[in-house]
Amino acid sequence: MAATAPNSDWQSATPLFGGAMTIALPVGWIDASDLRPVPDNQEVWLEHGDGDRSLVVELLERVHGEDSESAVVHFQEIAATNDAVDSTIRTCCALPNAPLEMPTFMVSGIQRLRSCHEIKVVLALLRLEQQNTDIVMSLSNPKIEESHVEQDDNELMLSLLARFCIHDWGLFVNG
Repeated sequence: MAATAPNSDWQSATPLFGGAMTIALPVGWIDASDLRPVPDNQEVWLEHGDGDRSLVVELLERVHGEDSESAVVHFQEIAATNDAVDSTIRTCCALPNAPLEMPTFMVSGIQRLRSCHEIKVVLALLRLEQQNTDIVMSLSNPKIEESHVEQDDNELMLSLLARFCIHDWGLFVNG
């Protein structure tokens, strides 16, 4: 499925993983690999300017189990990677109208870090059964005290999904 055409608030399609995928990002987001090393299985983008959000697109081995449970597993793995002392899932739902024709789930919640800071994490999980791969998109936002943040972050993730496209399925090794 083709990505949605960007408007003035969105950049044109940005290549991911050597162009095998693309995503249109909001204007002002920068590639973290220009600032620091990023693992080969990740693409990381940082909000520039007034925002502090980050977006990670990650290719992972498919977690076996029910799809919604797998989304929760990935959320908890991110919490462990963030060295969170606690995490709370607020929502976990299937996205039956997701633009790509594959099982897609969204999880949002709060992770409390050892530093006593809390971050909002919105995770989208795209399940590629034949490729034995999970595509995990995670949006992290440290500004959770603002009341509009949860809705804004969820809407941003849905917009990112609508602007995401896989062009080269040869990127994936069939499981």
